[in-house]
Amino acid sequence: MSLSPPDSLAQIANATAQRHANVSRRSLIRGAILMAMGIGSGVSLTACGGGGGGDEEAGAGGDNDLVTAAENADGAFRMGVASGDPLQDRVMLWTHVTASAPGVLSLQWEMALDQNFGVPVANGTVSTGPDQDYTVKVDVPDLKPGTTYYYRFRFAGEVSNVGRTRTLPANDVQKLRFAVFSCANFPAGYFNAYAHAARRDDVDFALHRATTSTSSACSATPRSWRSRSTASPSPTT
Repeated sequence: MSLSPPDSLAQIANATAQRHANVSRRSLIRGAILMAMGIGSGVSLTACGGGGGGDEEAGAGGDNDLVTAAENADGAFRMGVASGDPLQDRVMLWTHVTASAPGVLSLQWEMALDQNFGVPVANGTVSTGPDQDYTVKVDVPDLKPGTTYYYRFRFAGEVSNVGRTRTLPANDVQKLRFAVFSCANFPAGYFNAYAHAARRDDVDFALHRATTSTSSACSATPRSWRSRSTASPSPTT
């Protein structure tokens, strides 16, 4: 006997809730950060490190060691790193510090032209604390247009995973490749898209068209899928 449409939708909702019951909010956020590293409300442009151009299958498969390191991030930098809001001569860097004791913390950041930091181009010190929820944002100036950079943070003897970013080009370009993302609804799933995009080496920039992540109580009724709360709980760190 076939299921009626309401029963079918309820069954799908139940299966989705069970499939994602073991996914922590921190894992979801880390997945989004992986995409921002390897390659809001409103429109946000994330700088990636891809080369632009190439055929459709270029860089579509295989592990990326930067992404693997981000997936295994732990300790003070367990939330990983990210970059965004690129201009032709600057880019924003981000991280979050999980410290054992409260208070104002001092971090070091480094940027280089290579993944091994053999050709450094910039470095500095930045502070954070409870007023910033122990997050850090660094606006790095005096960069070259259309250039891929690598960056990392240091705190109390620990080193973050390495991120990859890219500035906007200065002149006309023949082709740019974007990874475009819209809302990510925590109970709905399909967050593997972030990891897939992060592992591509041919994506120049990621475009976030809406809220990065939202959440709501998920029940077995289809109505709960259409009703989404605007308030999200604080990430678990």
